[in-house]
Formats: sequence, structure tokens, C-alpha cells
Amino acid sequence: MAGSARTALTCMPPEEADLQRPRALQTFWDYWLEVQQGWARAGSPGPAPPRSLLNLARMRAFLDSLMLADVIRDDAAAAPADSDYRFRVYGTALANLLGADHTGAMLSTVPAPAGDMLAAIFAAVLEGRKPTAFRFEMPEPSYARIACGLACPMTRQGERIDEVLALILPEEFRWDPPPYL
Repeated sequence: MAGSARTALTCMPPEEADLQRPRALQTFWDYWLEVQQGWARAGSPGPAPPRSLLNLARMRAFLDSLMLADVIRDDAAAAPADSDYRFRVYGTALANLLGADHTGAMLSTVPAPAGDMLAAIFAAVLEGRKPTAFRFEMPEPSYARIACGLACPMTRQGERIDEVLALILPEEFRWDPPPYL
């Protein structure tokens, strides 16, 4: 859960974030804005572009750090916190960073702290109906994973946000050896 002793998570608008480190965040943000602006210029309805407009070749450099999650709602009017997510894509670098490959799995089955952190990020995207930049630290017994990323809303039909596309990149890996070493 965001703010818990196990996970430190900060979410912010991408415009307020330092997306220069790692550089792939700025590249991803620029590309998503290009797709979003093209979608808006075409007079298309809806809060976000459809996934069908994405060009995977333009994201090749960081495909292994991407995740795409379907929003699963029992009720169309459900609050973001009441939504679950199914991972359609879960890059291999993410599996290494967050501890397991969750392709095809529901977010509700991902153990804490990673599951709680991802749920908070996805809820921020749905509530704000716009991209969210984030930074997190997941302490483990003898090391800490520090990563940053950008999560963007996507649609299938352009009517409502029903997918979240996220790029998560390691920012720092800190190892504190146990006292007996």
C-alpha cells in the first residue's frame, strides 16, 4: 500500500517529474504525447488514445520494461480503487525488478509490496484520467529496489479508459549487507 512501511511511493504529473533519468522515460513520454495529440487532432472522442495506434517499433528500446494491463470492472461506474487489472503484457525486465512474471495474472494475485504499489499507480491513472509519473522504493531484507516510471491511460474503443500502459525502469539498486558478512 502506498505510504506503508514496506513501500515508499510518490506519484506526480509527468510535467512535474524529472524524466531525464533514465532517458527512456522522456522518450516514452514524448511518444505517448505524440500519439495522444494525433488522436485529439483527428477529433476522436474519449480521454485517451486506443492501443491500436501504438507502434511497437517506436518502443523497441524498452519493450522489456513495459506492462499493459486491462482494467477489470464489475460495474461501469466502479471507483478506480474497486477495479482489478489483468496483465496482458509484463516485460521480462519488470519480472526481474518486481520478482515474478505476472503475464496473464490478475493484479489482485500479485503479492505485496509490488501488488499494492501497482494498484496505487493504476488507481491514480484512472482517477486522474491522465498519465502519472511515479517513483518507488521496495525495501527487502538486505537490499532496496528503487525505480521510476510513467503510467498512461489507454482505451480500446476511445470511450473510456480500459487499459493502463506503464514503463517501469530501475533507478537504483542498493545493497546493505547483513551485519554477519
